Amino acid sequence: MGTESVSFSTWLDDEMQRRGWSVSDLARRLDVAPAQVSNWLNGKRGVSSASCRKIAAVLEIDPLVVLYHAGHVATLPQPESAYERARRLREIERQLQGLQIEEVRTEEPVPVHYYGVVPADTLRWVSGEGSDAVRLVPPSWMGRSPRDFLVVTASGDCLLPRGIADGHDVLIERANGRAPQNGQIILIRVEDEYSLKIWQRDGDWIELRDGHGNVVRRLSILAEFEIIGFYKANWFVQP
Repeated sequence: MGTESVSFSTWLDDEMQRRGWSVSDLARRLDVAPAQVSNWLNGKRGVSSASCRKIAAVLEIDPLVVLYHAGHVATLPQPESAYERARRLREIERQLQGLQIEEVRTEEPVPVHYYGVVPADTLRWVSGEGSDAVRLVPPSWMGRSPRDFLVVTASGDCLLPRGIADGHDVLIERANGRAPQNGQIILIRVEDEYSLKIWQRDGDWIELRDGHGNVVRRLSILAEFEIIGFYKANWFVQP
């Protein structure tokens, strides 16, 4: 695709056709109603910055591309270094922070168990399950009991291409025995170490990948690991 501007609906339809996805396919991946995707495709509803980041994560593309087509940024990003991409994303997040704070204030947040700091770049030990620490989360982000969720803080920019930067709090839906889908961001325990990674299974082997698609660790399905939960949302807590 060139640098010419096209409507968000046309752009999103092209991206779906390239992947062979239907409206229901995209809605399922985004965890939204099919009607919401149809409204985007028909140009009946604007796309929030939070939705743009979710769409970018599902499509596995630069969030700035989605933000551009949705009208949140003025120029289409060109190929750039990882450092420059991180800097620009942080700048946009600061610009959008006021809007995000206003959205959060429209509903009374509820306490969710806080696990602690979890690396997105390597596997390291983390402790938090037995603590009494909590994070306040808007109930609309969950749709279920707060007991089915936990919050961690991401350490490192390994998942920055998926919109998760160093220092972001990340809402995790507890797996409770459910298996992840390929391409899904998960919180995983491998032996006694925890990490946020992208899940990819091929037969009897599992690859834990970073946001750029690099394989960080390869596991046999017979290895000792546990899927703690699945990514639901992330945000930056103002110090």
